[in-house]
Amino acid sequence: MQINKGKVFLEAMAIVLVLGLLAGAIGISAANIMKSLRLGVVWDWQEIAREARSLLPGGDRPQPQTPASAPSVASGSAMPATGGEIKLDVTRVRFFAAGKDVPPLGERKYAAKFKGSAIRYMWVEVAYRNPFYRQHDAEIPLVIQYWGPDGNLAGEVKTMARPRKEWENALTTHSWRPASWQKGVYTVRLLVNGTAVGQGTFEVE
Repeated sequence: MQINKGKVFLEAMAIVLVLGLLAGAIGISAANIMKSLRLGVVWDWQEIAREARSLLPGGDRPQPQTPASAPSVASGSAMPATGGEIKLDVTRVRFFAAGKDVPPLGERKYAAKFKGSAIRYMWVEVAYRNPFYRQHDAEIPLVIQYWGPDGNLAGEVKTMARPRKEWENALTTHSWRPASWQKGVYTVRLLVNGTAVGQGTFEVE
């Protein structure tokens, strides 16, 4: 069978030219292709084709992976304070009787003695220095224990103190009401992560 060498040569050159254009886009020169063909190097054309497709619009080049980063706290949100890292400096504990809703600061009538028949809810107001001042908003787990005149634990409340980072000093309040009031002195103890940080007393007549 007669072979048109000129036609074969032109077709081979056309193929090399096309491959050279594609290969040039992925870092392989036409000269290197010709050299490799002469030396008998076997190219992985499927891999080259995949790489070439990835360079086209809509190609299937894998997206670079974003390194995992540590969890961050969104601006304005509070960070929970846990473990033994908190040293809460309680500066004052005061008491006032009121209804179910806490009254504004200017309407609170603080006292150390109360008539049992007039108490609906006993409120405790805790003043403290913010241990996270100028750092971040925080949530501080606070346990309030009410010890009755008989020396027994009459009630316990678990709550959160939530100081803002711009507050050098802060207040937190919480209410409590037993089934009935015993006459005598009640002791209120404050704990953070199991450590006593302050206490106060009030008397029921």
